Amino acid sequence: MRDSNENLIGQVDFETKLIREGRAVLVVPSMSGSAPPSHLPVFFNPRSKISRDLAVSVTAAFFSGARDLRVIEPLTGLGARVIRLLLEAGVFGVGFASDRNEQAIRLASMNRELNGLTERLVLRRANANLAMMEAVSKGERFDYVDIDPSGSHITYIESGILATKKGGILGVSATDLSALSGVSPTTSEWRYGVQLHRTYVLREVALRTMVCSVIRSAAKLGIAASPILTVHLNHFVRTFVRIEGGITKALDLLRRLGYLSVCPACHEVSTANQLREVIGRCVHCGSEVKPIGPIFLGRLSSPEFCEKLGRTIESGMYRETARLIYRVANELQDIPYYYPLSLIARLSKRSTPSPLKVVQALRDAGHVASLTHLDPTGVKTNATLREVRDLVAGLH
Repeated sequence: MRDSNENLIGQVDFETKLIREGRAVLVVPSMSGSAPPSHLPVFFNPRSKISRDLAVSVTAAFFSGARDLRVIEPLTGLGARVIRLLLEAGVFGVGFASDRNEQAIRLASMNRELNGLTERLVLRRANANLAMMEAVSKGERFDYVDIDPSGSHITYIESGILATKKGGILGVSATDLSALSGVSPTTSEWRYGVQLHRTYVLREVALRTMVCSVIRSAAKLGIAASPILTVHLNHFVRTFVRIEGGITKALDLLRRLGYLSVCPACHEVSTANQLREVIGRCVHCGSEVKPIGPIFLGRLSSPEFCEKLGRTIESGMYRETARLIYRVANELQDIPYYYPLSLIARLSKRSTPSPLKVVQALRDAGHVASLTHLDPTGVKTNATLREVRDLVAGLH
């Protein structure tokens, strides 16, 4: 991939300031942090620092011991993520980045020079899909591809999958949480091909819808995209998937797609592998339930990888990320929903109990249970909602 920004190096026509993020020194628009990112001349969101921390930490752990790997960020903005990956992950030799915004490439050029990466970072003004597919057409692929759009990831996902080497990883973010979670069911249907509606598990649904879309897109190409880490934070969802060849592996992932149903009356949850298996009436109260799906019902994160990540992460430098990984590592991955204790408290007209006490009480009663990073009052368990309510009542 050739650097085509020689004529774009120079001053930008807006005010800037210097910030430090991780080991990078960055020139950013002076309004960063005080104005919506979409209103800036070059998109940059300071609140997404943890997303960039995650990318650095995940690639450092996954590729531990490797050197001179290749990374591409096709929606680079001012280059913060790719620059930090080159400076901090310790595994990348060269990076490639593109953006269709001329001002973004100018700013990224300044940041490249400021961080001493002139020889290691290739910049190009280009559409994201074009940048990735031109590389693919030349037989070039990348060990790590990072897609971090403002809005939906769906436009870029197939190009990102094809641009990732077999055995490499693809990192994907999305901020269109209303469509992914079912708050905007019409958009959910036309954009992702799923039937969703608003429920109290909307954060989990958002994650599982996103992973489903990545798995389906990869399977169409005869590729398996296995999630190794998936999180919901603030204004975005993010997943990291391992890219592998083979129809058998792709089909195995497709078989883990299925449906949830949440009773609108008694709030009980059930799962089904096929749409025809979704119960039309709640077995607990007889109310009509609607399907949610297809979504991914398998493990959103690999416990083995989370353990490795937890051992290798620099907790001093990435403190917030270390706390997040600890929560995810201790979260049940085989239960595709959770119960918010705040909901149970409202239903029971009681104060919200301690989630830790409820988890321990559920375990003492013979159930599996854990906290979840998705909700500070959320509990994952194989107990029914009625059983949890009865147990909570006994704690007061």
